[in-house]
Amino acid sequence: MLYRKAYDKLKMWKQQKSRTALCIQGARQIGKTTVVREFGKNEYKCFLEFNFVSDTDARRVFDGNLDANTIIEGLSALARKPLIPGNTLILFDEIQECPNARTAIKFLVEDGRFDYIETGSLLGVKNKVVRSLPVGFEELYTMYPMDFEEFILANGVQRTTIDTMREAYDARTPVSDVIHTTLKKLFYSYIIVGGMPKVVQTYVQTHDIGRVLRDQNEILDLYRQDISKYAAENDRPKIRAIFDSIPSQLNEKNRRFTVSSLKASARLDRYGDSFNWLVDAGVANPCYNIEEPKAALKLNEKRSFFKLYAGDTGLLCALSMDNIQFSILQGDLSVNMGSILENVMSQMFVANGFSLHYFDTKRYGELDFVMQEGTAIDLVEIKSGNDYKKHAALDKVLAVEEWKAKQKNDGDASYINLPMNKEEYEHFWNELVNAEVVELHQFEKREIFEGCMPVEVMAKRGIDTLRYGPLKPMGFTDPRTGYRPYALVQLRQDNKDATIYNIVGFQTNLKFGEQKRVFSMIPGIENAEFAKYGVMHRNTFINSTKLLDRTYQLKKNKNIYFAGQITGVEGYVESISSGLVAGINAVKQLRQEEKVEFSEYTMIGALAQYISTPNEKFQPMNANYGILPELEGKKISDKKLKYGKLSDRALEKLFLIE
Repeated sequence: MLYRKAYDKLKMWKQQKSRTALCIQGARQIGKTTVVREFGKNEYKCFLEFNFVSDTDARRVFDGNLDANTIIEGLSALARKPLIPGNTLILFDEIQECPNARTAIKFLVEDGRFDYIETGSLLGVKNKVVRSLPVGFEELYTMYPMDFEEFILANGVQRTTIDTMREAYDARTPVSDVIHTTLKKLFYSYIIVGGMPKVVQTYVQTHDIGRVLRDQNEILDLYRQDISKYAAENDRPKIRAIFDSIPSQLNEKNRRFTVSSLKASARLDRYGDSFNWLVDAGVANPCYNIEEPKAALKLNEKRSFFKLYAGDTGLLCALSMDNIQFSILQGDLSVNMGSILENVMSQMFVANGFSLHYFDTKRYGELDFVMQEGTAIDLVEIKSGNDYKKHAALDKVLAVEEWKAKQKNDGDASYINLPMNKEEYEHFWNELVNAEVVELHQFEKREIFEGCMPVEVMAKRGIDTLRYGPLKPMGFTDPRTGYRPYALVQLRQDNKDATIYNIVGFQTNLKFGEQKRVFSMIPGIENAEFAKYGVMHRNTFINSTKLLDRTYQLKKNKNIYFAGQITGVEGYVESISSGLVAGINAVKQLRQEEKVEFSEYTMIGALAQYISTPNEKFQPMNANYGILPELEGKKISDKKLKYGKLSDRALEKLFLIE
């Protein structure tokens, strides 16, 4: 079998302690079934495969009662062999042909005896016919055609060579001429062969471009058959027309898809479903224009202006019908390489989890791709000619400081802000307060610290409660327009690579499926993948008011210090401050030096005083101005002036002198 990165994904999935079913979606002929079949045979003692296209008996198993025992009895009977609990993988292939099987996944996963993988080629197209999607019991994973790395590995390039290239890239140094020449030739081959596994296998074994083209045309015919079979009758001519016109549309100067070129009377609103069908089927990738090259890109898409790329570069060349394969292999740049290279790059970007956007204005020119990774914006221009050092549009956009291309977004780089208007907020609030929650155990039904209240409980206090809490929009006025959102959700970066974010302030007891449904209503994360669902956590804290002094030292055992949330301080910065005080004084004690105490006029000292002062109703405390002593003299109403004076006073009275 050709090496596929998807195999590594399957191994990671198997290693998860609490597994859901894995649903692999993607276009036809990209190798979904093959990789699962190989994985099942290698990694499990028992592997069963049921194809819902060819096996009518398998479909009938799901016609009646959908409880786990009934289904497993039926599958076992069809398999004619015993299933091994804990070591059996069951593959439901072409699951879009059996919607009831998709629904039943919930019950099979809850049963827990076996592992399940579903594969489907037209899941995005056929989702509507599924009675009940198994939200929370199914992990979606999208496969794509083989990328360039997988292609060169199939063609004999060693991993050590790939490692050498990565090292050269990181160090910004050139690779050797031998590596460069070899890989350039392979890249030209990849452009015309593409990443469909059957086609790649043919090329590796024969290097016969004629046979490659034959295999590609068979796949294109299969796609056209799918259109005739699965698309709504009225949409079929439109989908075919769009699909067949992709090469010519990309060949235009600005690459933008023009609906009127299909038919003089054609309008985008009448063709929208047809475009979506191709995207949902995985055979085309849309690239939307944006108003500004600035995070978050999703929020400033101009969806009426877009490019449409083929899902596979090899199929694009085959679809062009211009016999360009030989010219590309020879490195003939008279071919319109610009559009072809753009398609290759779009394919690589999508396969690595990026959404496609471009920027095009009369003032600045066109940028082929604008990519967002975390809060950073990357600008990409594709060059195929001798003028590759000229990039006027790129220079113009980089000169606009406000957009901060290749830099972090305004404000804290670890956060992404998601604004909501009144209609969006009220819809979200209504769904949140009516969502299903997990039934709590008796030990969980205790008083909850206000700062850790479940978001749905907070919401039930009133429709505007969240707008004055975790969704408070204060301080987020757009300086360009003066517009302040009605509400605002913040995402906080949770890993170094900026690929995982958590929703700030969203502690919750909602069921996992409800979390996916409700939180996906937040603008900007509608299509986000949930890496981990939220649960309520409990912070245990000691009775510091009786046990600790102002240095976080245990009163009855001077050799023990406490720090962090266990002391009753609430928050990251607050926990750090307690550790700072405890650490300084532990060292002071070892050196037999006088201990250091911050004054109550400082926030560090005020927190220390709060946790060490007798209080029968003691609750964890954040840093806030309310725990500082009031300023002497006349009350100051101007907050900015007041906070400035509080800061000045703290600097004057930094330490508590005994």
